[in-house]
Amino acid sequence: MNLGIPTPSRYASELYAVSLIGGPGFSHSLGHKLPLVTDWYRVALPGDQFSPTPPQLMFALLVHDPIAPAVPTPQTYFGGLPSMTSGSTWPVCRSCRGNMQFLGQVQDAADHHIALFMCQNDPGMCDEWDPSAGGNRALPIDGNALEVISPPTTGEVTRAVAHGVRPLVFKEGDYGQACEAWLAAGNDALAILGSIGGVPDWIQGDESPTCEYCSEPMNFVVQLEEGLDHRTAMNFGGRGRAYVFSCNCEHKTAKFLWQS
Repeated sequence: MNLGIPTPSRYASELYAVSLIGGPGFSHSLGHKLPLVTDWYRVALPGDQFSPTPPQLMFALLVHDPIAPAVPTPQTYFGGLPSMTSGSTWPVCRSCRGNMQFLGQVQDAADHHIALFMCQNDPGMCDEWDPSAGGNRALPIDGNALEVISPPTTGEVTRAVAHGVRPLVFKEGDYGQACEAWLAAGNDALAILGSIGGVPDWIQGDESPTCEYCSEPMNFVVQLEEGLDHRTAMNFGGRGRAYVFSCNCEHKTAKFLWQS
């Protein structure tokens, strides 16, 4: 069934609204262009200027794009080398003291992104699924004065194939329904890389972290699937899913965890 899903402009600067209407026989209609996903999913309130739809119901399905943006950039991409502020140091695993692997980064505001790292020196032995054990890092990065950070010479630190995402914005429904709509249009299930905004679709149950500074529940940012193929896939335990959260308190922290 052709659902008429549009092909949005690459990356998050120009998104198109897609409405899910009704049950299994979804119909899609093109709407107005939206600003950056995070302009409404993090700070918008119900009934604000962007949409009368409560923001918690709005999210973007992220699908694989083989073309990554030019770096350095705050835009979302996976693989390759990280875009970080000048003088940034490469994260080290708290357990094995080895250098972590750069997974990718997720843009969560116009001039801000979260860089994701995870230990892959001895997979499964450093509690890299845990948001607080030190086997992974989610680093909030200010988009000003970015540069490409060179990798360390030791450890499993990079993934050679860099790629981007195409966001498809849904104003209603949930992650499962959006995935079904993508598949019903004849698309590859493995091309789904996750979703940004909305609410997390937990595999094992809610494990939303709290901020270690203000002790408040952290805000959900994005959930990520492992990836399209062996060249680009991240290791979340075998068809697992990662969840990234941030806190807007004065310390501006971020965490991520995964389930499988």
